[in-house]
Amino acid sequence: MTFCAAGGANEDDGQLTSWATAHAPTPVHVNRYAGSAVNGFACSDRIGGMVVQPAEVVLGLRAWEDAFEGTFEGGHTPRPWVLFDAEKLIRMMLRQSGLALEILASPAVVYSRDPLSSEPLDTRALVRAAITREIVLHYRDVTRSGVQRLVATESALNAETAWVHDLFRNLLTGHTLAREAHVCLHLPTLLADHADSEIRQCFESLEGLPGTDPGTDPGTDPGSTDPGTGFRAQLATCAQRLHAALEVDQAVALARSPLDYAWLNDWLVTRRRAL
Repeated sequence: MTFCAAGGANEDDGQLTSWATAHAPTPVHVNRYAGSAVNGFACSDRIGGMVVQPAEVVLGLRAWEDAFEGTFEGGHTPRPWVLFDAEKLIRMMLRQSGLALEILASPAVVYSRDPLSSEPLDTRALVRAAITREIVLHYRDVTRSGVQRLVATESALNAETAWVHDLFRNLLTGHTLAREAHVCLHLPTLLADHADSEIRQCFESLEGLPGTDPGTDPGTDPGSTDPGTGFRAQLATCAQRLHAALEVDQAVALARSPLDYAWLNDWLVTRRRAL
């Protein structure tokens, strides 16, 4: 399994690092798993990460938390954050959670420290050990309504297309996982390296759309004989085609079952004991 490196740093990474090291319990890994730098188009930042609760916390009768969430107030706009205990995040990954995958695989790492070595934590190793073909069902489910919307509103598509970018990012992430066992969350890279020419051509047309009156045929020359769908119908067809391929039996590049339960268990136990 391979991972895309696209996804740059943000100007407030220093503030996020300070926040992470001051948080209790201290995270072992924090990153942006969504946002403009990660996904390659204008969208809201989301911060995620992992904590490792020590053995004395999780053993016994005392209640303990396996998830923490809030809002990071630094920078220009508040952003939601969520931290999961390592065991919960691994279990989520074993259930083929897209959220777990994207938190563990995102290249936009802000802070990372392995309790065993003080080196950056290799969270992608957890993905390799736990991922199966059923991960494509997450991307099938989260894109279903978007594909339906695109088909229903193709002739009214205008410059407000952030939702279309998000739809195709998820479709292409799922498709690339299924066919290449490659994790990529960055839409420009997905389009350039993993999409076919038809999809790339549609996006070139999409980027050129002007904002138009909803009552007109957006992006079409008023004198054109084109009845009003053009590349928009083609884009909807591409979305339907990608969505139809997000089935377990077509995810031939991925394993049918997790590769190494024993290693995941040892990974967790050794890090709990290290704290």
